[in-house]
Amino acid sequence: MSKKKIRIGVISRVQSDTIDLALKKEAEKRGHTYTKIVFSTEDVTDAENILTQAGLLEYDVLYYRTSLGYVWAQVIEAYLSKHKKEALNLQYITHAFLEKKTYQTATVSRENVLTPKTVLDTSNDFKTIASKLGSPFVVKADVSSQGRDVHLVHSEKEFMTTSSKSLRKPCFYQEYIPHEYDCRVHLVGGKPVASYRRVPNSGEFRSNVSLGGRMEALSNEDKNALYPLAEQVAKILNLDLHVVDFMRSKITGKYYFTEVNSNPGWNKWNPNATGVNMNSLVMDYFEAYARG
Repeated sequence: MSKKKIRIGVISRVQSDTIDLALKKEAEKRGHTYTKIVFSTEDVTDAENILTQAGLLEYDVLYYRTSLGYVWAQVIEAYLSKHKKEALNLQYITHAFLEKKTYQTATVSRENVLTPKTVLDTSNDFKTIASKLGSPFVVKADVSSQGRDVHLVHSEKEFMTTSSKSLRKPCFYQEYIPHEYDCRVHLVGGKPVASYRRVPNSGEFRSNVSLGGRMEALSNEDKNALYPLAEQVAKILNLDLHVVDFMRSKITGKYYFTEVNSNPGWNKWNPNATGVNMNSLVMDYFEAYARG
């Protein structure tokens, strides 16, 4: 018996090779219909009509890839729930601020997941923050990706160009955990399916692949420690198709949660570092989901 051909709708308005090329190619190779659903304007007072006209209820699988904002994401989620449908990765009624790193950190730390010490501060004063976190410390934008707006601050002079005030966006501050690499765990259906470590370039503390970080296979020791942690985070935050990042202190050997990424890319990764075909895993998950 041939497999059922399914209709897949990906809700996003950002360009991404992962969803625009790689995942689309895998879907079409299997004979599925694959559509990117883009909402360029949102009339929240006429949501029922707009979402009905978009045909959301006609898809076998809906996959949300962020970028619509908290309000419109909640509107879509409520509409789908009303019609007894759901979209994968759409949980903004329960976790409205999931895209905010401070929300992620505060939520998992309440459940005893180890995180770097994290502070919110409005003083914009280097000495005040350093007295709480030590020096150097890390400045991060609350919503960002690919290592943008993440800075390691050693001095008041550096702080003057990287604070919330100078960056003109909400930032928070974290203690610096000395580490040689960080670890990324990919989830499908809230379960760890792939992982690798990211090693930064010499002289760079950020290990993002987009900034030149190297992807390497994760050791069995790291996997055995991190997969249960990633699954714990997934349960706390109701994660589905996400990635969870950790770093391992080179001083204590302890693992620290750093963030969740709701919009992960995998089209450019090194398969030798993971040993899996992520497009195939995700499409298998879509097919299983559509079969119920």
